[in-house]
Amino acid sequence: MNSETLLESKESATGGTVDSSRNNQHPPLWLAAKNGKEDEVAELLFSTSKWRKTMKDPDGRTALWWAVSTGQARIARLLIATGEFDINEIPDHHHGLLHQAVRSNYIAVTKALLDHGAIDVNIKDTSGFDNPNKQTPLHLATDRGRKEIVKLLLSHPKIGVNSRDENGETPLHTAARKTRMEILLPLLRHPGINVNSRDASGGTLLHASATEGYMEITMLLLERPDVDVNSRNVVGDTPLHKAASKGHMKILVLLLAQADIDWAPRNGYGSTPLYLAAKHGHEELVDALLDTPNSEAMLDIGQDEYGRSPLHAAAENGHRGVVKLLLARNGTGPGLRNLCGETPLHLAAGRGYKGVVDELLATSDSKDMVNLQDKEGETPLHRAALGGYEDCVITLMDRADVNVQDQELRTPLHRAVREEHRWVVKHLLKKPGILIHVSDKNGCTPLHLALRMGHESVARQLLEGSGFGKNPKDTYSRALFSCATQTGNAPMLKLLLESLEPNDIADINALDENGQTLLWSAVKRQDIDVMELLLTKDEVTLHLLVQRGEWSLVRVLLKAGYNVDIRDNLGRSALHIATILGHFDIAKSLVSFGASVDCKDGRGNTALRLAIQRKRCNFIDMLLENSADITGIRKREWLDAYGQEVPDAVYLVEELSGEKTIRSIKAAVIPDIIRQMHNALKTERRLM
Repeated sequence: MNSETLLESKESATGGTVDSSRNNQHPPLWLAAKNGKEDEVAELLFSTSKWRKTMKDPDGRTALWWAVSTGQARIARLLIATGEFDINEIPDHHHGLLHQAVRSNYIAVTKALLDHGAIDVNIKDTSGFDNPNKQTPLHLATDRGRKEIVKLLLSHPKIGVNSRDENGETPLHTAARKTRMEILLPLLRHPGINVNSRDASGGTLLHASATEGYMEITMLLLERPDVDVNSRNVVGDTPLHKAASKGHMKILVLLLAQADIDWAPRNGYGSTPLYLAAKHGHEELVDALLDTPNSEAMLDIGQDEYGRSPLHAAAENGHRGVVKLLLARNGTGPGLRNLCGETPLHLAAGRGYKGVVDELLATSDSKDMVNLQDKEGETPLHRAALGGYEDCVITLMDRADVNVQDQELRTPLHRAVREEHRWVVKHLLKKPGILIHVSDKNGCTPLHLALRMGHESVARQLLEGSGFGKNPKDTYSRALFSCATQTGNAPMLKLLLESLEPNDIADINALDENGQTLLWSAVKRQDIDVMELLLTKDEVTLHLLVQRGEWSLVRVLLKAGYNVDIRDNLGRSALHIATILGHFDIAKSLVSFGASVDCKDGRGNTALRLAIQRKRCNFIDMLLENSADITGIRKREWLDAYGQEVPDAVYLVEELSGEKTIRSIKAAVIPDIIRQMHNALKTERRLM
């Protein structure tokens, strides 16, 4: 059978075609390799031209790629032996040959590839498919736990045992992270291994084992003379920092036993292993660090870059046992301050750690320490009150000054009230000598804060304990009412009004710096709830609004039900004021809301007489239309009001409705007027 006949038979057997110009979808060589047809591959290799041997499928994969991917080691060797395939080629969107063999754990195929001199044993997978970190074959084999393949790779003379992936991780780091001891041991035995190589965070394998608590790995590493036990990562942590932070006691002991170990290294934040062990509450480790031969160094009562000591760290995180251990050591000062001026007691009280507070207060320095202020002026009691930690507040109150003010002049009571810690407020109010009326920098007392924040239950507590209402001249009155009114807090205002003594009414009517009353403020906002509470208490707002000509606000107030006929200290009603000042629209509104047109002021003047005196004809007409009483007003007054010459008579008509009209007449028309009077309806009065 000649070569052409053989090729045609292979077309039939595989369903492919030799002539790629007719059909390029099934080149027989790569298809035979894919299907594991070793004999056919051999025959095709003998009879096929070079360009047909290396022909690729539509995805760019060669016959060699398919042989590797399907684990056909013998076929792979046949194809490699031709020397016509690029053994390091990586098809688009697919893995390279060596990575493909490693992924599938094809040991024989891997060996076939490694036996080829041109193989790049350290090639990185750049396909990005299922391998975003661009691992080398050794990384991949380590990551997947391919023990036998790792051995094959490590035996290659050009293996990059310390190569890094995109994350800066070496195979050694990968093995430790995956805890693959069966792979880690061969890696550590490799003569080219660098046990101090660093990952992207600057950590070594010893960092990783100390962090994760890998005892066996740590022991293996510490047996090596080249391991750096004091190596630092990018933040300055040593393996000792990691073991102390994570609480790995056995590893800590192993590290401390090293002859060249740095007992008290500081990381980039100034923290020592003792600080980290204290911070995380690892009592056993703290005890071990304090009991080393170099305990004077390990005690490290010094401070980190923020001025925090191990005692600060333990107190802030509520580790009572660690606090007790540290306090038992001479030189550990409970009054030591950080850069913010905070003592350990500040931090424990601010987190509500009652047990830690007790331990700190049991020291001989507690008397002076309890009132120490930080840079903001806050004491531990301020912190406990702010956090609402009732137990801590009770404990601290026995020794602390409850009236200490911070930089903003706030007392612990201010802090508790603002956060509505009702039980804390209750305990503070029981303390003899507590100052309830003290103001902060903004002029706010604790009761102001309660009103402003809408904390009704706390406001009640303060009202009961403040003596409010018993002394109308105290600092509360006007300011408190103003606070509740301006914030539209009707429930709080109601509380204050319920606490009023009768002589406190002046506070309701008092004017603020803008010359306005509380009710005026509510009217401007049309706050119905607040207005309803003040309507029956207020005595001056209507007069003030009329005086200022606030027609729209007058209507709002009257619609709310304000007493339209209320009098001022001179006996004048709002209608009197409007008439005197000439506010005609306001006067009309007052009358329309039922104002009495006949009420008299302290001098006996009605609005009509005041209008006549001021010659306000529009007022006179409006008042007469509303049945104003004309008793006592003489002809001369009428004439002066209207600016008329002396007539023979003044003619007044009163309708059935009470509406009155008035005009002056001459003598010549008097007979006609008299006849009209005789013919007038009995329901109408006419006067001449």
